[in-house]
Amino acid sequence: MSKDWYIINTISRREKNVVSTLNNKKITTYYPLNNIIPLKSSTLPLKRKSLFKSHIFLFISNDQIELVKQIPGVINFLYWLNEPAIIKREEIEAIQLITHQYNNIQIERSTVNQFNGVSLNEDNLFNTKGESPSKNIKTLTVILPTIGYTLRAEREITQPIGIEKEYQDTFLPSKNMNFILQ
Repeated sequence: MSKDWYIINTISRREKNVVSTLNNKKITTYYPLNNIIPLKSSTLPLKRKSLFKSHIFLFISNDQIELVKQIPGVINFLYWLNEPAIIKREEIEAIQLITHQYNNIQIERSTVNQFNGVSLNEDNLFNTKGESPSKNIKTLTVILPTIGYTLRAEREITQPIGIEKEYQDTFLPSKNMNFILQ
């Protein structure tokens, strides 16, 4: 049976317990974390927080949905048109890209659209006069239409960005990345 990506809602602050239980049942999970680096002081430690509060992505077949609903801490699946919403693989890959190459990711609600593809836009950061204050600062905007979120982040570029073979092999059952940032 074919598998798809789904997203579940969990009880607040129970995400790690739910992920552990799902992994023990041999269910592939993805729980994206946002690395929060304090801007005012470099002496404060890095904090890792959930990028999507109380949400976990699952790679399961349709017949595993009822099993997942029985797990303690799971509230329900996110639904679209009275069916559990299927998340596009490209959206999972885009989330993995931004969480592994950027810190302090900002998340905003946007329009849900099952028919649009993922949108990635990386640009130099410009000041209000249209001048680039630093050619080493890049901003990335990722629009995730299936789940209705836009992710924005900045990072300092020390070398050209690209998806290396090692990175591609570490996450998804499908090893094909459909996008590369230049």
